[in-house]
Amino acid sequence: MREQPRVENHRLRLHSRHGFTLVEALLAAVLIVIGIAGALGAISAGLRAGAAGDFYRVSALLAQQKMAELEAAPQLSVGEEEGDFEPDYTGYDWSYTIEEGPEGLWLVRLKISETTDAERSREAEIVTYLLRRG
Repeated sequence: MREQPRVENHRLRLHSRHGFTLVEALLAAVLIVIGIAGALGAISAGLRAGAAGDFYRVSALLAQQKMAELEAAPQLSVGEEEGDFEPDYTGYDWSYTIEEGPEGLWLVRLKISETTDAERSREAEIVTYLLRRG
């Protein structure tokens, strides 16, 4: 007897697992987009924190400079004054108020501000006492 050739049934399988389905690919794309958005948000927050840190570092330096000028002044009096740190520190301004403090002292309120644009500005305030002379 002769052997019959075997005919194998090659049906097209509708649920082949040899690749990703459209739903899996879309889900992967959505997860990647969410991850990228989160990373960009973290980078943005880090940059803002760095800029704020720079402002406080520079304003502390400028406040120290202005306080040294006030301490070296031969005579202080009650009042207000303001100015800027141009041209060395563009965008940084100062203002101070001197009031009578406890006996023998002046109360000094010094503000350092930075204006980055018309809508945003930062401000640091230092309050201290200086010895009255004279």
